[in-house]
Amino acid sequence: MWTGGKTGDMNVYLPDTNVLIDFGRDLSVRNTLESASRNGFKFVIAPPTLEELARGVMAGGSAHFDENKQVFSWLKTKTCTILDLPRPFMGRVLGSPSKLGDVEIHHYLELIDMIKRSQTLDEFLKRKDEAGSAWSDIDRSLLIHDQVLDREFGALEKIAKLPGTFDIAAKFCETFGVAGAHPDPRSFRQHFSAALEYAETSLARIRGGAKPRKNHEKVYSYAFYTFRALCIVICSRSDCAKGTNTQRDTAMAERGFRE
Repeated sequence: MWTGGKTGDMNVYLPDTNVLIDFGRDLSVRNTLESASRNGFKFVIAPPTLEELARGVMAGGSAHFDENKQVFSWLKTKTCTILDLPRPFMGRVLGSPSKLGDVEIHHYLELIDMIKRSQTLDEFLKRKDEAGSAWSDIDRSLLIHDQVLDREFGALEKIAKLPGTFDIAAKFCETFGVAGAHPDPRSFRQHFSAALEYAETSLARIRGGAKPRKNHEKVYSYAFYTFRALCIVICSRSDCAKGTNTQRDTAMAERGFRE
């Protein structure tokens, strides 16, 4: 999955892990991304995507390190914009700064540079464990990520069992700020309407016996980037294998949502 769209005069792509992971081993993927770059498209990357790619570098081992690091070298040369983590981004939009951990945007830029500069997997492993590194536990990031999702989807299941109606926007806003100074739920509904719709749809599905944690994890991970990703549309990975001309790149940004 990757996204592309237009904001003003700027063309923007948000490539997903399943696209970037093939950069070093699938020429069609490389050609598509390079073509988009030559034609003026800019790239934004979600933090979970970088963590997934870094874990893939470690899982691939020494034999595939040169191949797997190529995407980080490319990201470094393109000076891609790293999206905020959902919680800080939402807090800033809602006027109530908040974060759950110590990792910030500049740490992700450091991760890209760390892998790019490493000549071997062993060198990267040493770099990530250096004093002051934010990535000494990158190998545990999947476990941490899964624990967060388990907790959040668990909360949805608890909410789904409550009797009567439930104002998700109001309750979510209560997790920001302090008592008596929470963000206005109307602001949440305005800026994060897609995320709210996803949560409400999930509640309805859970009440019907569905398990969204199993089937909709990726959608959930991207839901709270809605406001930031203005005019961006979802495109399938198969687009990377359909040529690299400008007309196709432009069409991808105009045709709307695709599975």
